Amino acid sequence: MMNRVNTNTKELRGELDRLAKSALDSALSSLFNEIEKKLFIRANHTSNQKDKSELFEKIAQLKNNRKDFEDTLYSVITESNPILNQINWATVVQNRSLALQMEDMIAHAKAKYGIEHAQYESRIKSLNLTDEECFPKHLYTVSSITYGFIKASGLFQSDIRDNLIRSLGTNVLYKLEPLYILLNDLLIQSGVIPEVKSKRTPQRSELESLIDAISNSESLIEKQLTEHTRISSEEIQSFLKTSVDNKEIFLQSKSSWSPKNLIEAIVEHFRKSHPSLLSKIELHNHDREIITLAGAILSDLINNDEINPIIKNQAIALQTIILLTAYTDPDFFSNLKNPAREVLSKLAMLGSDPYLSTDDIKTIANSVKSFIRSTTSKTTPAFDALSQELDTIENSEIHHAKASQTDKHPLSTSVTVRSRNRVPFIINSAIGAESLPDEASDFLKNVLNPFMVHVLMTYGRQCAEWKEALAVLDAVIQLEVSGSNDIRDTLIVESKVKELIKHPVFGDDFFKVAAQKTATDNYFSHLKDKRAQLSLIQQRPEEEREAPSTSRHKLQPSAEPVVEQVERAKPEAKVSSGTASPLTHEDADKVSAERPDERSTESEEAKPDAAVPFEETKQPEPSPYDQLCADPRIKQFLDRHILNNEWLQIYTSDDAALRRLKASKVNMELKIVSFANRNGEITLVLPIAQFVSDLFENRSNPVFDNPNYNSAKQQLLDTFKSEGLI
Repeated sequence: MMNRVNTNTKELRGELDRLAKSALDSALSSLFNEIEKKLFIRANHTSNQKDKSELFEKIAQLKNNRKDFEDTLYSVITESNPILNQINWATVVQNRSLALQMEDMIAHAKAKYGIEHAQYESRIKSLNLTDEECFPKHLYTVSSITYGFIKASGLFQSDIRDNLIRSLGTNVLYKLEPLYILLNDLLIQSGVIPEVKSKRTPQRSELESLIDAISNSESLIEKQLTEHTRISSEEIQSFLKTSVDNKEIFLQSKSSWSPKNLIEAIVEHFRKSHPSLLSKIELHNHDREIITLAGAILSDLINNDEINPIIKNQAIALQTIILLTAYTDPDFFSNLKNPAREVLSKLAMLGSDPYLSTDDIKTIANSVKSFIRSTTSKTTPAFDALSQELDTIENSEIHHAKASQTDKHPLSTSVTVRSRNRVPFIINSAIGAESLPDEASDFLKNVLNPFMVHVLMTYGRQCAEWKEALAVLDAVIQLEVSGSNDIRDTLIVESKVKELIKHPVFGDDFFKVAAQKTATDNYFSHLKDKRAQLSLIQQRPEEEREAPSTSRHKLQPSAEPVVEQVERAKPEAKVSSGTASPLTHEDADKVSAERPDERSTESEEAKPDAAVPFEETKQPEPSPYDQLCADPRIKQFLDRHILNNEWLQIYTSDDAALRRLKASKVNMELKIVSFANRNGEITLVLPIAQFVSDLFENRSNPVFDNPNYNSAKQQLLDTFKSEGLI
């Protein structure tokens, strides 16, 4: 039956395992990434915190059980399973509908590569006759892979298991055609089943043949070279300088920006300006990377739906100047305080403020237009001057006196101050001229105010937390101002307050602040007393309650919540305009400073209306991480524990929410780390020094707890401390 040529049984089995495992590992990686991506998208579009937590728990389960899944799969595939001789998939899956889908998947897979699979199956059965232990009858066949997959998927919850099985065809079975071609080639070269071998010309694997064809074909290489024209860095920079002088714009789109589209637009404009070039134009890798990174920084601003379209237009008009700056300024990528980067950050910050006046928007647009008109390739762009103009607009917008150049508030401080001003304005405007009981006033000042400030700075106005806080505010005011005599109203308020203080935004440290715990306890006692009073009122005769009930009915507010009216209204006066306001700017600053879990350094910041002494605005000393980022141990740590396809929670500033992205690449030459979203597009670029310091100081972390990462980070941190490097 067999006429093997120089075949060692163990070596042959080892080669079969190596090829099959390589193909299956690739397919399984694609499968798990696809399921994880779907769960992640669902979590991002779910406002319900409970559902969001469950989805992230499923992602964590998917990651934690993956190794056990693969171990189970390979153990089932590589052992003898008599059940595969006549298997009933409905019995194995225990879901008739899912079993029918599986049968369709198997039939479709065999239709794609049925001949190759049948030949391989025949050869394995032939080997099984002589060495049953080493070559199980169904080793690496479609049926054994499917059976092993179902067994392994039992490690997950039922919904994850069903999703894995439904994705089996597209992500695994349909991709196995190259595997069976390679397995057949290997067995043919080993002389297995000569009668099958005679029907097909012996050939080397497709991979080896391709390598030989490329390496031995000089004409093919020459043809490829003549079909492409590489643009040098000098040509690109010269082209960008001309574009800056001519005020050209490569990419006009106001959304769906991507670095890839920007590169294509630049190449197309270059072709139009060089009509003599007939061949395909390509960029060197270095140029492509610089444009990609600069395009990612721009796209992060332009793709933000919360930014005013007029501000977006100015960012689009800046693209040629930003691209040229990325080439000529070595500090552009590695320093977030670079003037050009600060200008983009301030445009994003101001453009996303819904309370920005029309006049301020026009002023910003005119400032950027003037900057573009005055910038040429022969002069250094005056980003510093533009940044100062934006500071002046910002300080005016938050009702501060125009600060001198030395008294200018830092970027992060001004965002924090604006948030602290906005929340008291909303609360005071909702209360109006009414007076609240002391307990309710203290609760709003010491509990609800710091919560809303934190949410506004970190997540913005579109999140569920902000809507939840507004609902609590509206319920408290409706209860305390309207003089309700319904016990159910007090129970509703109490329920909303309890949900609020249990929110994870507060964290475990929230009630360690005495003022917040005391205010909450006092308000609960106030609500309890109010219920007792209302209970007594309801026990009085009906005629005694008719008159006060009628008078109270006249005090009922409109059906529309007060908070919604305030949110829609454009504030034209300072917060202090409320006549019976329980909150002032100073109160807000004091309470926010008591919050132990806020990252912003409120204790060191000046109050909004106070002048900042000159000595407090000195440039900060260089971080030790600036020197440390060149240490090869840092690169090794990042390669092993960050560039491993893990989701990260990335800190960018005190006033921005953590961003969930994956590390894409570490560029030691530019001293930056680039991060990609779920579609693989680069959307964030950070200096290595800042990112490493954020990791070591626990501002940035993996989304899912990883003991190996924690251990490696702590060990490296201890080593650097013992060496006196940090």
